[in-house]
Amino acid sequence: MKTLLAPILLGMVTSTSLAYANSDEFSPTQLNESVIAWEKPATMGGVATVQLTVTGPDGWYYRRQFSADQAITFTTNDNPAGDAPDGHYQYELKTLPAISANKRLDGEPAWQPQLTPATDKSSGAFQIKQGVIASKAVIEDEPQKQTIAENLIVSGSLCAGFDCATGESFGSDTLRLKENNLRIHFDDTSSGASFPANDWRIIINDSANGGSNKFAIEDSTAGTTLFTLSAGAPADAFFMNNSGNIGLGTATPAVNLHIVKGNTPTLRLEQDGNGGFAPQTWDVAGNESNFFVRDTTNGNALPFRIKPGAPMNSLVIDAQGEVGIGIENATAKLHVKAGAGQAKFRVE
Repeated sequence: MKTLLAPILLGMVTSTSLAYANSDEFSPTQLNESVIAWEKPATMGGVATVQLTVTGPDGWYYRRQFSADQAITFTTNDNPAGDAPDGHYQYELKTLPAISANKRLDGEPAWQPQLTPATDKSSGAFQIKQGVIASKAVIEDEPQKQTIAENLIVSGSLCAGFDCATGESFGSDTLRLKENNLRIHFDDTSSGASFPANDWRIIINDSANGGSNKFAIEDSTAGTTLFTLSAGAPADAFFMNNSGNIGLGTATPAVNLHIVKGNTPTLRLEQDGNGGFAPQTWDVAGNESNFFVRDTTNGNALPFRIKPGAPMNSLVIDAQGEVGIGIENATAKLHVKAGAGQAKFRVE
């Protein structure tokens, strides 16, 4: 059966350039019953390292890096992960970051190393049936495909996926997707130069064994995940009300951004070093003891603090750069207004 099935599958899959690929950056150039090969995009040149990741049934996982002089291939057998079993597979190809140089625009003379992000990435899917690579549409024992050339109305509920069962109990569900790899792909086929044509995908959970349980939105054209919700997040971890206010940890945000936590709600500003500059992290936080700015990188020092109950106009900087301490309208570069019995200055 494998011998008879292979020529049919090969002819149909080759003509479609591997079903469900969502990017033209990497294009399959060879395909036989056990091997897929991809051609690097011309814009990449001959220097980029490429990483191939393939996930399959029951947590099957394979990853390999290809240098500039290696052909990018995947084979169903002789893999370190073990021979690929029959089932549905997802693949991802991307270039790995390269080291370049950069310096600040403000004229600092020292050049610093910088990671140049990957610029090419694509992904897609295929199936293996009886040891033969096949497009998802070409499976011997699947029901005959139907093409409906007019509107379709389903008055009941709808289930799609390999694991939908006869007599499926829908409960209150109108649409159900049911299998071990859940994805919704929005493939915009607009071809005019001025028409938007970006592709998008909704991703439910990672495919790899030990991966994340999540709901994510992917920019499929760019190959980047823009929005992720992890399973197990607390109630109201993210909430937007009808005024556009955003609550983090609250369902009743009172201002544009409202953060609620039982102990020291904090905003972190982290320069992570990817831009070629020294890593530095600052925290802005508040609790019952003080509002503070914390230099996290340098021993968690608190160079700036405001205690609860501080009086009005404790520190004011006006539009001319004049500083008022205890006064709103400073009349000098530094204007200190002390209360009765208070010293204006003390140096220790």
